[in-house]
Amino acid sequence: FILDRFSGLRAFGPNLIHHVQLKIRKNLSEELKDIILIDSPGMIDSPTDSISYVGSGQGRRDRGYDFEGVTRWLAERADVILLFFDPDKPGTTGETLSVLTNSLAGMDHKLHIILNKVDQFEKIHDFARAYGSLCWNLSKVIPRKDIPRIY
Repeated sequence: FILDRFSGLRAFGPNLIHHVQLKIRKNLSEELKDIILIDSPGMIDSPTDSISYVGSGQGRRDRGYDFEGVTRWLAERADVILLFFDPDKPGTTGETLSVLTNSLAGMDHKLHIILNKVDQFEKIHDFARAYGSLCWNLSKVIPRKDIPRIY
């Protein structure tokens, strides 16, 4: 049953299929039996990648499959999308910029942005700096007057 739900991913080629791992947990409570979690690989966010990814259609270059296309395919079928940003990398360059502007466009109603690892901050100043950087970077790619809530 689960494999049938994801059979459409075959269209993205064997390179994707070879990267996918399926883990099925048994003996879950009744409330959790219909929940499917998908953990994608981290997005490539180096400044050199941002030049080649943004609007270039070269999302296949480093992965061997259409990462943006796969992201869109999964996002269209998801009830909730959780996008995590680490405090040490709160930027939106490279693949992240491209995914936000292309793959997740029109999915604002189910997209939740999370600033991860905030418990590791020693000073409130460090938290404010990371939060501010993330807000600033998101404001460049999210076409709204106010940025979405960051959890």
